[in-house]
Amino acid sequence: LAPGPARRMGRHSGGPATALLKATLPCAKYVDNVSAIKACELTAGECGFQVVARTRRSLVLMPGPRRALFSCRAGGLSSPGDGRGITAELVPDTGGDGFSISVATPQAAQGEAFVAMLSSRLKRLSLDAGRQADDMVSQDLHDNSARIQKEAQAYYYCSRVLSNTQHEPGSVAAEFTKAFAEKCSQLSPTAMEQGRPMADCLLAVGNLTRLLERHLNESCRDAGAGDSASSSKAAASLVPYFRGAVERVIFARTGRELWRLYESRHSAEDAQYSQKARRLSSFSSLDLLASLGVPDIFCGVDTFSQAVGIDKSSPKTCASQRTTSTAAETDEALQAGTRSREQHSFAGDAASASCAGSCSSSAGPYSRAAAALSQIEADFNSGRASTPREVVEALLVAQLEMKTCALEASSGQAELSSMDDIMPVFIFVLARSSLRRPFACAKFMWDALTQDQRIDSEGRAVLLLESAARHVAYDWDLGPLETAEGGCEASEIEDLVGLGSDSMQPAC
Repeated sequence: LAPGPARRMGRHSGGPATALLKATLPCAKYVDNVSAIKACELTAGECGFQVVARTRRSLVLMPGPRRALFSCRAGGLSSPGDGRGITAELVPDTGGDGFSISVATPQAAQGEAFVAMLSSRLKRLSLDAGRQADDMVSQDLHDNSARIQKEAQAYYYCSRVLSNTQHEPGSVAAEFTKAFAEKCSQLSPTAMEQGRPMADCLLAVGNLTRLLERHLNESCRDAGAGDSASSSKAAASLVPYFRGAVERVIFARTGRELWRLYESRHSAEDAQYSQKARRLSSFSSLDLLASLGVPDIFCGVDTFSQAVGIDKSSPKTCASQRTTSTAAETDEALQAGTRSREQHSFAGDAASASCAGSCSSSAGPYSRAAAALSQIEADFNSGRASTPREVVEALLVAQLEMKTCALEASSGQAELSSMDDIMPVFIFVLARSSLRRPFACAKFMWDALTQDQRIDSEGRAVLLLESAARHVAYDWDLGPLETAEGGCEASEIEDLVGLGSDSMQPAC
């Protein structure tokens, strides 16, 4: 901070050095640098100082009116104003996560008054900023709770109106549901692009939302006074949540037929993926991560190996860690996995949702991410008609969970940021999940996105899922994995780390 003036103000030319008063005044973590500098300026004005130099993080202050200041500076180092200035600079707070203001001033009445007043002002500023932060947190929690309550109320209101065929919205909804079911029964999966069933559902959602709003306005106009008027006014506050509620109602009625179309349309691609995923289940997690080129720091092994003194390059060291019981369990599980891989159909897919936990546990440090990804298809298989918005949100949550798992695997030393790191880890998570129809899921979500959403985070998430599934189904060469001679490096470390290959888990 302005080292020249700071040095000059501490001494007179040819005279003894002026004693300096140095103080470090902490700021609360809620106080930003703009507010702190503003506090210095206000305090300077109250103490009779002028700002003569400034940066974003520092100030140089001199006493007296501006004309006296100019004459002081024009007189050079021997001027009467020399030795009476103040410097204030923002510096990191070594005792906390905020910053402090470092003040240097001559030990004079004016300088001491400035330090005392600035300290008092910063304390008040910290208290006010803390209260504002607490208020914002409380307001956010209240807003979130209120939003959830409003969404539930809107869903119940829309369900009640759309279930009553005596009202126009209800009759239109019933007619659409019947017509859509007939269309789906007659529509060939290969003709889906021309039939555009997803577009029909979303168009119906928009139309029914407008009908519900009009129905509500008519109810409010006809209600008059009394309880019915109060109910209509309360329902009017739910209008912003109508579209999401109508979407839930419509997809609850049409979702199963719609999902079956996507399921049939992409059955060949999904069968190819599922067959490859079964083959991948026989390899250890470390083998798969290495085959994908995932950096060691994201594999969650190096830290453990160093901690217990394992020499990963020595087969003897690995072999000495294997117990007889572990070997027996591994052989038994491998036989079970081999029997499972002989089934080349979707016959076992109905059970995939129930065993999602055991499948995802073979994903090692990415078990939570694999379980979250498995939940997408599990909702469809369970008969619960998820809306496109809910499915996309579940995908985003799974990808966020993957990044969190990567942070934990690297002990907080690295994070997934570039696509070169994200893609191979997500491929591994997908292969270790119980998701068996990724192409149908990706197309289901993509068709429901708007043009703006397709170029935003939602579209990128769906494209990542589709690209990862395509790599597993068509591009991943398993030859090197299948022909490699059995070594203990990956399997033995996994036994110790708990990284978990499918040899330790029931095959799904």
